Amino acid sequence: MHKRSKRYIQALSLFDRKQKYDPDQAFEIIQNSPKAKFDETVEVSV
Repeated sequence: MHKRSKRYIQALSLFDRKQKYDPDQAFEIIQNSPKAKFDETVEVSV
């Protein structure tokens, strides 16, 4: 079993993977998630 990083564990604790979120809630979760060490982008399909 491999070890998960602190950043990964923190990101998983912010949301429920089985729940569907409306766009406003999803954007807020993304804003509060831990930042990556590279230029991040988010792609949204409607």
